[in-house]
Amino acid sequence: MNFGIVGLGVMGSNHKRVYEKLGNNITDIYDPFVFPGRTLTDFINGCYSNQVKGISVCNPSDQHVSTALVIVNALPDVYLLIEKPIAVTTAKAKELLPYKDRILVGHIEQFNPAVMKLREWLDGDMLGEIFSIRTKRVNNIPSRELVKDVATDLLVHDIEVVNSLMGGLPTFSRVIRKSTNNNAVCDHAHAVLEYGDTVCYCEANWLSPIKERFLELYCTHGLIRLDYSKQIITFTDIQGNFTELLSNDQYEEPLVQELSHFADCIARKKQPKISVETGINALEIVSEDI
Repeated sequence: MNFGIVGLGVMGSNHKRVYEKLGNNITDIYDPFVFPGRTLTDFINGCYSNQVKGISVCNPSDQHVSTALVIVNALPDVYLLIEKPIAVTTAKAKELLPYKDRILVGHIEQFNPAVMKLREWLDGDMLGEIFSIRTKRVNNIPSRELVKDVATDLLVHDIEVVNSLMGGLPTFSRVIRKSTNNNAVCDHAHAVLEYGDTVCYCEANWLSPIKERFLELYCTHGLIRLDYSKQIITFTDIQGNFTELLSNDQYEEPLVQELSHFADCIARKKQPKISVETGINALEIVSEDI
């Protein structure tokens, strides 16, 4: 299958690598910094000529919607994968709703094997009642985006995952943003959410010398801890006994799962599972434009 990519930065380069690993062809790339003489119109014409079926939109977030709208109107049969966050504001993101049937939003943690397994257990009522949830996503590498906001860069990942695990939107949400240098850079953010009787606290920052990405569920039977990076799930029961429920025998790159799903949606002409509405719901919680 032939694909195109908009934006050949870190994420766009990863998309290119994985598409090719899966046996697909990257026939067209649009990046004014890498190919300064090529316009978006040239890219679209190339995609049309090369019968491109899907395009990854990996340029800066403030350009996602404007770029996507040009493409979906010029190429009405092409599917788009738009990296998260779907946009900078929810108002802009909602402009994509008419095209939602052929847009996948790149919330990659939904394709993490550990998250997929945890959702399976929750659906089977294996864990009992969930009383509280805690997530942490920290490192010391700031976003490359023009708008420096750790809430839309990192915090949005975990809020989207928790929304999915809880099967709906929070009944209460509050996000606190802070800047250690009192400038335009929001480098640590904290969210308190309620899903009925379940309380959730999410933390994200670019201040930590240690990279951590985990989710904890305090439930009827004890404590479940999911490590996103290691793809491990552990359980500690109420007597303090520790068990590893999911081991990382062989790391599975979530991007491989995501792009495989994207290609399957194109082949079967079905709506992707991470929808425009899903991206908007997560963005609305962390966005300042509410």
